[in-house]
Amino acid sequence: MGRDPKIWDDPLSFNPERFIGSKLDFKGQDFELLPFGSGRRMCPGMPSGIKSVQLILASLIREFDLILPNDADPKKLGMSEKFGIAMKMENPLKVIFKTKQGYE
Repeated sequence: MGRDPKIWDDPLSFNPERFIGSKLDFKGQDFELLPFGSGRRMCPGMPSGIKSVQLILASLIREFDLILPNDADPKKLGMSEKFGIAMKMENPLKVIFKTKQGYE
């Protein structure tokens, strides 16, 4: 099913852009994604992976101050987004990680 040419255009090539504008649910509720699991049979590591990313991000925020380079004005940062497989900033945010006092 994952390589079925009736379902996918050029199924043997790596082409993540095929999902742009698609209404497929990444949790596997759609027929096209059934090989990846859904419902009770979905990947058991997915909730753990999501929680791990949240924990790592919280740890970074707790232990570091994020400083803009060259005294950049935060009000002038471009917050527009660039559409793709994952939403990301059109202009990447560049910051300096500085250890907070007491966490050295």
